[in-house]
Amino acid sequence: MWAIAPRAGSRSSARNGRSSSSAAGARATTAEAWPSFPSGDIIGLPVVTMPEAPSTDLADEGDELLRWVLSGDVLFDFDQAVIRPDGEKDLQALLEELKQLEDFRLTVEGHTDSKGTDAYNRDLSRRRADSVAAWLASASPALPLPQVRAYGETRPAASNEKPDGSDDPAGRQLNRRVEIIVRATTGN
Repeated sequence: MWAIAPRAGSRSSARNGRSSSSAAGARATTAEAWPSFPSGDIIGLPVVTMPEAPSTDLADEGDELLRWVLSGDVLFDFDQAVIRPDGEKDLQALLEELKQLEDFRLTVEGHTDSKGTDAYNRDLSRRRADSVAAWLASASPALPLPQVRAYGETRPAASNEKPDGSDDPAGRQLNRRVEIIVRATTGN
């Protein structure tokens, strides 16, 4: 049976299995009283951490046939997710390669450097990967629909800092990228 336990310091009282509150006029019936904890106490309970389940994602299965790494600086303007016209040339070259393949699946991964917050970087990497996936789907509707993944700054290709701890612009530039992974769907 459920009960409403009175707050410490309230005018509620529990009598004969009933709780009444003059402030709210609420009533609840209970078979037993709730345990009383002083206000502000923290009750320690063990924390159980579950291991991550192995990926069952089909996008991770199959032999990798091709991996294109496109610089975010070439594809996009700073802090943007709209593909630049000169970036479309690289995507067009990829499209020509894809037309030569059969029985494959696509994954488009977005990555950023470590400037900005984790949440912002994940969002930017998602928007950029979505833009590339949409461009591919629009340019060649016969292609399999790509799966999109946003990693933000979590999978750097290079260090964002030099060994002395100072900023490494060249490393950050390598981390701003979109990767297109092509995997076989047969022969697994």
